[in-house]
Amino acid sequence: MDEGGKLVARTMREQTRHVLESIKAILAREGGTMDDVVRVRVYVTQLDQPSLKEIHEVRSGYFRPGHYPASTLVRVDQLIRDGALIEIDADAVIATA
Repeated sequence: MDEGGKLVARTMREQTRHVLESIKAILAREGGTMDDVVRVRVYVTQLDQPSLKEIHEVRSGYFRPGHYPASTLVRVDQLIRDGALIEIDADAVIATA
């Protein structure tokens, strides 16, 4: 979703990228990076091999090899917004100076 709550993408790949970009922007605003993410919970409405492949391909562009956060993947019947395919919650630990 964008800031106005509008669905911005239709495919699993596009929605995954948009969610991770949103998380990245929030982390940057708070002085962190994707390296600070320690855990993610991923909720999807489609759990098939093509969808999983798209999710993992996109995620690999946001987390360094060997530095992936703990992750839980859950299939749900639907998300709040019609057309939403994925939701990601992320926990981050940002070091303070």
